[in-house]
Amino acid sequence: MGPIPLNKLTTGDIQQFYTGLKQNGRLLRQEQYGEGLSGQTVRGIHTTFHAALDKAVSEKIIPKNPSDFCRLPSAKAREMQVLSPEEIQRLLIQAKEDGCFELLLLELSTGLRRGEICALQWDDLNFNTGELQVKRQIHRVKGELVVSEPKTKASN
Repeated sequence: MGPIPLNKLTTGDIQQFYTGLKQNGRLLRQEQYGEGLSGQTVRGIHTTFHAALDKAVSEKIIPKNPSDFCRLPSAKAREMQVLSPEEIQRLLIQAKEDGCFELLLLELSTGLRRGEICALQWDDLNFNTGELQVKRQIHRVKGELVVSEPKTKASN
């Protein structure tokens, strides 16, 4: 990590690095978000860094992972932003003009995830009962579209 040789890297060094990121680690858009990175971002950096150090342990470059005992900042959930009725109306009018009214209405009225909506097929809809079953979702893995089961069994 920087000038510190890997075999000299301590939990304290890594903890100090994470603290620095939290306080003034932001390089872009400081005026908009402040100088420090969010707890969630620092946790993401830790995940990558920890995996790299685990690899160094498995390759017998270092005897143990010094990031194992780091205290991570809490990841505060973002406050959900809800559209006003007027914003929803404007959005639906625009969607009608763009040809995606039905998809947007489905998303707004059901709470389905976008990947679940994109994976819907005609046989997922029972026209007799009006029931819609979510049997699959689409998401990206390494830039490729992948179809898989939905995130929750409650979707079915």
